[in-house]
Amino acid sequence: MKFDQIGYSSGAYFQRRSVGETPGFQIDLLFIRDDNVVVIGEVKYQEAPNMSEIAQQLARNETLFKQQQPKYKNYTYKKALITMNNVPPHMSIDYIVSLDDLFKGV
Repeated sequence: MKFDQIGYSSGAYFQRRSVGETPGFQIDLLFIRDDNVVVIGEVKYQEAPNMSEIAQQLARNETLFKQQQPKYKNYTYKKALITMNNVPPHMSIDYIVSLDDLFKGV
């Protein structure tokens, strides 16, 4: 994703139980960067994932994360998809990582 020169923390994010009116949710991969950017990632290993559903899931996770973690409300948010499939060019995702990308140079 080419932000290796920027410090960050990463991992999965889980909020299993509902908090107030906010439902529980999971983020497959989350990067909180030192330059005040949060990257919300979705990992899909399916033959033909529904890209519209993925875009909706990423948007939902961003909204829920902002509600649960107000200290990041003024950060810039970006979306990432890690997938084994080609992604249509019209998808509004900031970072798309394919299996080929993961295995380059191995």
